[in-house]
Amino acid sequence: ELTYKSSEAKTDQTYQTNNRFELVERLQHSQNLEEIYKKIRDFGFSNRLEENVRMKLYPEQLGNIDVELRKEGKAITIVFVAENEKSKELLEKNIGILRDRLTALDFDVRNMEVKMKEESSYHEDARHYQNQQNQKHGEQNHENKRKAFSEEVMEDDNERKRNG
Repeated sequence: ELTYKSSEAKTDQTYQTNNRFELVERLQHSQNLEEIYKKIRDFGFSNRLEENVRMKLYPEQLGNIDVELRKEGKAITIVFVAENEKSKELLEKNIGILRDRLTALDFDVRNMEVKMKEESSYHEDARHYQNQQNQKHGEQNHENKRKAFSEEVMEDDNERKRNG
């Protein structure tokens, strides 16, 4: 009977720990959603017609999301680009709540979609950045060679004048 009670206590303790973890996770998710809502709301009331925002989500493993916002009058189009599956799921589960809250502010939410950031896009961005760096480096090398050549010519001219 003692074994049974201690096993039951452990199960109860594990259940409480899991509940606390789930509660913390839900709290973080609602804070994430509140931040997202505020960004969209602020954009909606601003004079801007377009905005791209990168937001950090918590816990860390949710990564970042990019929020692409477009506005025409009171009509708003929103595209969420999630870095990973977990953040995509979070957005998909709560997209209705976000839409309802924005509609309550008298915004016409025309389109609201959630996409995954494509790896190819990431690699393409990295390749583009590397190409830019290589081009800058090449231009710098060319400039250095031109300066060195110019200095050599000037030294040769000075040498000729002295010997001349």
